[in-house]
Amino acid sequence: MNLPSDGDLIHEDTYATCESITMGIYLAVQAIGDQGESVAMRVISEAMRVNQPSDPDQVRLGRQDVWAGLLRKAANAVPFVAGMVECVVVERSENGLVREVVFQSGERVREKVTFDPERRVSFYRADDRARWVIHNDIGEDDEGELTLTFWAELDLHDDVEAERIAASMRVGYPAAMEKTLAFTREAVAAQSA
Repeated sequence: MNLPSDGDLIHEDTYATCESITMGIYLAVQAIGDQGESVAMRVISEAMRVNQPSDPDQVRLGRQDVWAGLLRKAANAVPFVAGMVECVVVERSENGLVREVVFQSGERVREKVTFDPERRVSFYRADDRARWVIHNDIGEDDEGELTLTFWAELDLHDDVEAERIAASMRVGYPAAMEKTLAFTREAVAAQSA
């Protein structure tokens, strides 16, 4: 697999190269930022299988089930994302929503969330403290098994606080993906009972 290297531009379509990464982080440098300056972009990704073929007792989820779980997480991420204490939808549209989230630190963030049905939910933040795009992608691995991939492109400036945020995402978002799948399994099991 060819990952972006220093000097490569990171574009939205780059997510496809990240789908087959089991767990990885790499640093890519975007050549030109908004103000013509060089911008260091941190890219974090993790993909996990939705269903474990080796676990016959596990409630199997289909693409529509995972999609429903991602929509629940988009509307209220508090049960899924550690450190998030509030999530309020302030605007809805056919293809997404705008939400305001509050973290334990007290930081209030507004995110635009877009939906690409049964394929991707994307979260965009752009303010004076940070810029990011986070994708939750539903796909398939080489064996045809359903996957859920977290992929984030972060412009957090280059300081200690930025590294703390990136480190928190490397740990927190895989856990959020696991919670999303666990809560979705519970919902599917409850509907089947």
